[in-house]
Amino acid sequence: MVGLAKGMKNIVSFALGEPDYDTPKNIRDAACKALDEGYTHYTLTIGLPELREAVAEKLEEDNGLKYDPESEILITVGACSACYAAIMSTVNPGDEVILTDPSFVFFAPTIILAGGKPVFIPLKEENNFRPNLKELEALINPKTKMLWMNSPNNPTGAVLLEEDIKEIARMAIRHDLLVLSDEVYEKFVYDGYKHFSFGALPGMRERTITVNAFSKTYAMTGWRVGYVSADEKLINRMHLVHMHMCTHPTVFAQKACVEALHGPQTSVKEMVKEFSKRKDFMIKRLNEIDGISCWNSRGAIYAFPNISELGKTSWDTAVYLLKDAKVNTIYGSAFGEQGEGYIRLSFAASMENIEEGINRLEKSVKKLRR
Repeated sequence: MVGLAKGMKNIVSFALGEPDYDTPKNIRDAACKALDEGYTHYTLTIGLPELREAVAEKLEEDNGLKYDPESEILITVGACSACYAAIMSTVNPGDEVILTDPSFVFFAPTIILAGGKPVFIPLKEENNFRPNLKELEALINPKTKMLWMNSPNNPTGAVLLEEDIKEIARMAIRHDLLVLSDEVYEKFVYDGYKHFSFGALPGMRERTITVNAFSKTYAMTGWRVGYVSADEKLINRMHLVHMHMCTHPTVFAQKACVEALHGPQTSVKEMVKEFSKRKDFMIKRLNEIDGISCWNSRGAIYAFPNISELGKTSWDTAVYLLKDAKVNTIYGSAFGEQGEGYIRLSFAASMENIEEGINRLEKSVKKLRR
């Protein structure tokens, strides 16, 4: 919807999946210091040693993952670059990769570019947008190479429970599958829910590729730095793909990321606390609109309201809201067939914009239902 909104004035946007916060000052200062110190040249294609060490410390402390920073951690240009390198280095033509529907728009095309076949496990609202595990295992066959999981989930806001993670891990071991775990929204969990990492479970270290980034957690979307951890053999293959894609991420940005991990974490906690308040307010207001119902997101930064009662496709609904209410959203079918009947709204926007945007949306929906 970004293209349609271009040139329009007085738009309230819930479309972009990024925090409305600026990158914390200590991180920005670290980048400036790195520039002054001459960190403007090539470095190791696997990433700065001090950043890989900081990531290794973070993974062990936060996620229970123990990886060698010398050989089992790769610094990438954001999480998308990490996922791309993971798929391109493991998926061969004809291989099948199981992923959720809905899922982030980047996932399925990446599998197709590698010559693989995306196979979808539906996420349904009546199951809190968690996969039906019996249906998931039924999709596994001799061609299946990998399970691609994203929790907390974009676009639904769902969070895999500990029992989900454990059973999916058992499936991966039983059928000798890789698991690509996108954990970019790990810090964004609400209402007492917790994040769990696949790679921390017994038997999963050697078959799990864990992807994360600085983009959401530290409001660093424009800095484009991510990381991936996996067994050395997997990292070696991903490294080869990544180095020929982009050499390495920007060096002074990597120095700033060291500060992000080593510096105070108060900004992260404050941001998540504020997003929780905004989530509650947005979802409450959405549920007060006749014709819309919205489940209570458990993680990420998105509300995923059901708009099927409005009698329009998700695309037509999003276009209508943009033109009539000047509220920019993302149509649910962009994320897969199961996203039809929904739209995605980011609550990583100011409370003022959320109030204004939902008020506008309510007026437009009332007009539509007359």
